[in-house]
Amino acid sequence: MATEIKTDLLIAFGAELRALRRGSGLSQSQIADPAAANFSVKTVSAKERGVGSQAPEEPFVKLYVQRCRDHAERRGSLPDRAYDLKTWEDARTRLEDALFERASVVRKGVVDPVGSVQKPEGEDPPACSQATMHERGPTTDLAATARFRRLDAWTPKEFGVQSPVGSPHPALTRSVGPDYLPRTFDHALRQDLLHGHQDTSRCIALSGWSSVGKTRSAWEAASAVLPAGTPLARPDDAGELLALLAGPVPAGAVVFLDDAARHFKEPELHDVARQLQGLLERPEPVVVLLTVHPLTLGQLEELTDDPERDGRAKRALRLIDTIHEVDEQLPDLTDARQAAKVDPQLRDALEAAADTGRLIPMITGGPQLVSRLARLAPDTRALIVGATDCRRLGHTGPLTDALLADAAFAHLDRHERARTGGAWLSDALHAAGRRVTGQVAALYPVNHSSVYQIEGYDVSPYLINHRDRQQAPIPDHVWQALHDNLADGDQLMLLGHAAHSRAVYRWAHRYFTRAHLLKHHDARRALQRLLHEVHWTPPVPAAHLARPASVEPRRAQNNDEETVDAFDALVDEMLADDEAATDPLGSDGVYMEGLGHSIGLHAKSAVEELPVRPDVLRKLDFGGDWRRWYSELWEDLEDSSYARRSGNTSLLVQVLRAFPEDDLESRLGLVWYWERHNDADDPGNLQERREILERALVAGISVHEVCSRLQKMAARAHDWEELDRVTAYDGVVALQRAAWLYEEAGLMDRAERRYQDLSERFGVHRELLAFWCRTGRGARAEAVLRQQIVAGNRQALLQLIGMVRDDGRAAEAAALRRSGLEPDGSTSTWTPPPNT
Repeated sequence: MATEIKTDLLIAFGAELRALRRGSGLSQSQIADPAAANFSVKTVSAKERGVGSQAPEEPFVKLYVQRCRDHAERRGSLPDRAYDLKTWEDARTRLEDALFERASVVRKGVVDPVGSVQKPEGEDPPACSQATMHERGPTTDLAATARFRRLDAWTPKEFGVQSPVGSPHPALTRSVGPDYLPRTFDHALRQDLLHGHQDTSRCIALSGWSSVGKTRSAWEAASAVLPAGTPLARPDDAGELLALLAGPVPAGAVVFLDDAARHFKEPELHDVARQLQGLLERPEPVVVLLTVHPLTLGQLEELTDDPERDGRAKRALRLIDTIHEVDEQLPDLTDARQAAKVDPQLRDALEAAADTGRLIPMITGGPQLVSRLARLAPDTRALIVGATDCRRLGHTGPLTDALLADAAFAHLDRHERARTGGAWLSDALHAAGRRVTGQVAALYPVNHSSVYQIEGYDVSPYLINHRDRQQAPIPDHVWQALHDNLADGDQLMLLGHAAHSRAVYRWAHRYFTRAHLLKHHDARRALQRLLHEVHWTPPVPAAHLARPASVEPRRAQNNDEETVDAFDALVDEMLADDEAATDPLGSDGVYMEGLGHSIGLHAKSAVEELPVRPDVLRKLDFGGDWRRWYSELWEDLEDSSYARRSGNTSLLVQVLRAFPEDDLESRLGLVWYWERHNDADDPGNLQERREILERALVAGISVHEVCSRLQKMAARAHDWEELDRVTAYDGVVALQRAAWLYEEAGLMDRAERRYQDLSERFGVHRELLAFWCRTGRGARAEAVLRQQIVAGNRQALLQLIGMVRDDGRAAEAAALRRSGLEPDGSTSTWTPPPNT
């Protein structure tokens, strides 16, 4: 495999080329089409990244600049000097001379001061076609970094894909179970991956609960669009990630963070965010792909009163370019039912899902564990629940018999404890380890270091996640059991940080103190940080939670006509917000390829494609002076991106209609154009718009925007069944929008159900709490908020303090600030020692 050679001079020149292309609005594939000799996408990408030992050839630079110039001229924006061929030829000559002088110094035995990578003398490797690139992959020397392996050397099991129910040898097979069922975000995810691999670095997140198919979707997307030789690394935790980033990361590599809660955690969060930011800002493209639970995202999104901690969380969140929500429910089971006719595993899972749409979790057997849990004997059930609580509190080592027995007693009442005989533990362990189906069990033995014996037990991740979703409180006895049974300073530090994140300061102090007595090197600093926080007083009052209970609900009008007008205005405002966030042409200096999947970009793409579409040009028959009407076309497109206009007799409409009927991208551009005009809801185009959007929704194209437009149509028609059907295709944003629309329409029961769905399915609790406050149920909101904090969302403590203070309980607000909460959510009476 050839070595990828780079020097600072070539990298700088390539960055200037890339800036010119981006400024003109071209992508790499567009600038390489139609292809010229030695002018493939592979070559363009290599030259922009500074690959090679020689300056780009003169014909390459000339053709590159000329195509950028021509494209900018068609759009009517032509900065003179930036596209001057003579200036570029002079720059290329100076680069060639500088490289020659440096090579002369190296041949004389002088060390290169900039540390450029050397290679055997010779020409750059010949350019490859796209097909050849996919077979061979990037030309990076993977021997330079042993932590990366070629994508085709990974198995689904090694990547982290869960084994399906009934797989007899999951570790020995490359099979990932039933055929992959397409998800609505697949198209967008694959485009993001390809863009990050070839052009500009991207951080992409898949957010969803356990066993909903996040890792499987990531594996299928990577396998489908990335070259087989793509370097891939999968660090298990923050320590491994930091070690990985300390070494060389090849260009075009993928860094996969499965369950990013293990990587984005204190105390390493600051270092991880800083190192990842440096990786993503370097000139060479790289992809950071991660899966994350909604609770982890929620904890990062909530702000605290600690500026330093907020800065770390904000830095981590800013890394993520795109979040794809992975719902546990499939909106359409048609494909699944068809595949189930020949796939017995899928057929069984479909039957277990019982038309609920929760098909994906059933494939891994997680819901079967939950349903069996309620039927187990009390001592067995208590053993399993106690094991999940130990994991939820941060313990990562093997769960010993003594710890499990101690934690289980927290979930037995006094009568059940009295009936538990001497042999109960061995019987309960045996029952808890019994498989429900295939290889799926609640508890299973582990052995990390001992020989021929059980070192301890582990518990099903699905059950842990299930308890997290329920936000079930962890009894004080479990906290005590961990304190009494552990003598490992590292584990005690993890428990201390977990207690701190739940605002259970009393137990955080006890765990850190015990770790300090065991001579752990970080314990003293953790204690000082904790005591500094609880003794610190914020200089300004904290922000409060949403609106107080006395505020009226969203729907305030009594007159029917006014209500309809307000309802329509709300819908228009929501659509305007969507458009402003994804406007394809209205933001100066924004890189078009990185804007996401705005339907306005489809109109732009159609206009750019027009000169190479003779079939469309023949239909239009504009005559000889094509430059004039092409310039007018760009003006029409850009004018339409800024504000609504009257009428829709437009050159752009003619062009978009000239594309074939089955060209969904041009049809979506037509929808975007219509909605930028005052007659957007003209019955003459309303039905056609709805049909185009429906086709795009099923095809998974621009799902977020398409879904928002169909929701708007359904809400204005008061077709609530249609609103629910469309909402099911998208994630948290669509569900939140549906809840707002129901509340504005006065359908409070439906609105509350959607807010509850947001909380239960996606871990977004703020909207539900704010809704309860608006509708006079502040006490219920407070109780749930306390439950959320002790479930791991300490950042919401500031909201709770504001609610309590507004309720006239100033003394309790001060106690919350100083002492935190107890494990059951009540205000703690713990008195922190002086901060020495």
